[in-house]
Amino acid sequence: MNGNNVLRKSAAGVGLMAALLCASVGNVAFAQSSADQHHAKDDSGMTIDSAMQGMRQRMDGMKMTGDTDKDFVTMMRSHHQSGIDMAKAELANGKDAEAKKMARKIIDAQTKEIAGFDKWLKNHP
Repeated sequence: MNGNNVLRKSAAGVGLMAALLCASVGNVAFAQSSADQHHAKDDSGMTIDSAMQGMRQRMDGMKMTGDTDKDFVTMMRSHHQSGIDMAKAELANGKDAEAKKMARKIIDAQTKEIAGFDKWLKNHP
């Protein structure tokens, strides 16, 4: 294996580790939120807590393929979907205008990123 391949694989591995770390740090941050915010429901019944639980279940249930690129894209897609779910709960129940503005930006940005992930996955079966 040449040096470029090692570097590329190492960088992809670091990206995957960063995604997992973000999920872990997010779990701690959400565990510290107030009960009212933690369990606020949107019209679909989605709460911040249920969005996080859904992400954990999806990511825990994902079998690693050994293909770092595919594993990274698949996990990040799930991570971004959970961000959208949490942002929708904020829009439905949040009271702060700035937090709602952040939620709208997250929905827009992560919806576009998910489309990119889906396109990549389609092109790399």
